[in-house]
Amino acid sequence: MIAFIDLAGIIVRNSILLIEFARQRIDEGLTLEDAVIEAASSGPSIYY
Repeated sequence: MIAFIDLAGIIVRNSILLIEFARQRIDEGLTLEDAVIEAASSGPSIYY
């Protein structure tokens, strides 16, 4: 049960990061569609 809760937390965190990355790209001048595609394909690098 705890593993399921942990997994849900990771999914939510990842979603928030993708949204923030897309918003940054929109602020840089990309269209909404291009920003979403870029966020989904590359996303922020959270793994080292």
